[in-house]
Amino acid sequence: SVHGVIPLLTSAFTHVGMIGVTMQMDWQLALVALGDIPVLYVLTAIFGNRLKRRWKEVYHLDSSAMSVVQEALSSLRVVKAFGTEEREQQRFVRESSNAVRKKIDVAFVQGGYDLLIGLTLAIGSAGALYMGIQHVRSGALSLGQLLMVMSYLAMLHEPLRTLGKRLG
Repeated sequence: SVHGVIPLLTSAFTHVGMIGVTMQMDWQLALVALGDIPVLYVLTAIFGNRLKRRWKEVYHLDSSAMSVVQEALSSLRVVKAFGTEEREQQRFVRESSNAVRKKIDVAFVQGGYDLLIGLTLAIGSAGALYMGIQHVRSGALSLGQLLMVMSYLAMLHEPLRTLGKRLG
């Protein structure tokens, strides 16, 4: 829809503009500041499919556990007549336990991904700040320009940080 495309285009042009302004002020600093984007892309490519696949497995395991409950409730008279309540309970516990184990597994993978994204962004920002301070000291860049570059960098990194959260 048009309502989704316009904000996307606006955001894209804004980001391109910020990158252009940063490149014009200090191209070396811009390269260092944006150097973490390929790493973030690779991390997302590696973890994205893995996380989506595991979340689908969790969904199916949850569905299996709920289907045990639904089956038992729909045939409650038969279950009671044959005294299989214990067996149905064990089936439910087994299916639920599988789902819980898979959720813990996904939580560890998601946590590792979030940690790597955070570290990459922190190292990239620290590298850009360090280089920016060196350029301010040498007079190649003013303090105001450095602050502007760092605020642009924060704005550029926010969508990448959000992407990590959307995978889960």
